[in-house]
Amino acid sequence: MATLRILVSLLTLAASPVSALTVSELDAGEYSSIWTSPTLIASGTSAITGTGTAGDTDIFAVSGLASGAQVLTLFLSGADAFTGSYLNGGGSIRYSSTPFSYDWDGLDPGDFGISYDPFQPVSASNNLTASQSITLDSSFGGTLYLAMIFTYGNAPLSYGLDLSSALLPGDPLVETPSAVPLPATAPLLLTGLAGLLLMRRRQGRVG
Repeated sequence: MATLRILVSLLTLAASPVSALTVSELDAGEYSSIWTSPTLIASGTSAITGTGTAGDTDIFAVSGLASGAQVLTLFLSGADAFTGSYLNGGGSIRYSSTPFSYDWDGLDPGDFGISYDPFQPVSASNNLTASQSITLDSSFGGTLYLAMIFTYGNAPLSYGLDLSSALLPGDPLVETPSAVPLPATAPLLLTGLAGLLLMRRRQGRVG
């Protein structure tokens, strides 16, 4: 039975997708604020996290995403900076399928912001968290140029851009199951496992 457990574990690991990467400003260092020289985000990155306060600009070039129309979500939070009194902060976003040259390049999906008064009821407009959608159209080619522009606020905001829905599978065998039907190999593997167990039982009886 130990042999069976080991082989089943190896089979499970082989079938699991490679874990995706989160790029954090704490680990990667300060993100670029130069429009013509963005921070390069490698293929396979599932999320980008960072912080920004009034006057900050974080600029990225994210490669290896799925092409075509899709929606990415940006999450924002002021919870880490909240000290018990009124908190606000926000700014704007620019994004493009081609490299930036100037701060007016790209598209604007709308401003983002957080406004929170702890002495008022929590609501959609009085909250420590917010989100913003970035809608990519059918012309999107797989590389995203993105700028987070923080224009006001009395405290830093944390942000996270979720890229998981746009990730391409890292293994081409997973990408094209019709060409290489991985599920069809499962019966062969199970047959092999059964054969191993049968051989072990026979050897045990002979011994």
